[in-house]
Amino acid sequence: MFGYEILRKLSLSLKAPLFSQNNEPKNHQGLLRGLSDESSSLLLRGPVRDFALTDEDSLYSANLSNETPIPLLTTADYFAVCQIRDPLDLIVSQYFSHGWIHGLDPSIDAAIRNDIQAGTLSVYDYALMEFRGESGFGEVSILQKYRNLKRFSDALGEQCLILKYEDMVLNYKKWSRQISAFLKPFRSVQNVLDELKPSYKEFRRSASLLRFWSKQKFWDNPLDYAAKEMKHQHIRSPLPGDHLSFLTPNEITSLRTLVEEAQESQRA
Repeated sequence: MFGYEILRKLSLSLKAPLFSQNNEPKNHQGLLRGLSDESSSLLLRGPVRDFALTDEDSLYSANLSNETPIPLLTTADYFAVCQIRDPLDLIVSQYFSHGWIHGLDPSIDAAIRNDIQAGTLSVYDYALMEFRGESGFGEVSILQKYRNLKRFSDALGEQCLILKYEDMVLNYKKWSRQISAFLKPFRSVQNVLDELKPSYKEFRRSASLLRFWSKQKFWDNPLDYAAKEMKHQHIRSPLPGDHLSFLTPNEITSLRTLVEEAQESQRA
């Protein structure tokens, strides 16, 4: 949510429309109309969850809340700022979202939630299912989102900037300067971004992360963490390396290998 909050405040400061699923009410489907009405202005869009492209001409369909129409890339002066996070940290967050936090809907497998809550599905086994596209959470797996991003980036070329979540947290100056330089043809935003640097202190878990480089508490049983730390509230550590609290070194090595193999096959 930090990226969304920065975008939202940037939107208010610059009077630039922000189209996002996180808005209340959601207004993502107004993007195409906004680009037509404000073609010479800066428009903000995000978070975008899977970077998928579609051949559809319009964003007015309810199924196009994330997908970018391919015709839009050629008919509008389209620039995109995208952000990615370590897939292992994403999996840990998703595991607890699937098990306890998100409401059940057609995109969330109830049987898998029961397995997580019963303690019969570990974070590692859930990660393997997610990488195979079998976790039953959302429409697209994490690795497929990365594949979608490559296609999206290839389509836009230099008009696409890909940022790292880890830089936003650990090196905000670098992160904000990348955005500022990329958006400079539209608007000067560096001063605004300097003022929007978020504070992560209130989001740190009591015992898990004292400092990024300090030893983290390892939770052998995710149920203990859910009961003692989460208390049925969605607590994400904003600091990189969250997976170190829930995956063993061997498990991490195994999952990293799967990610690298997927990336290699993507390049081929």
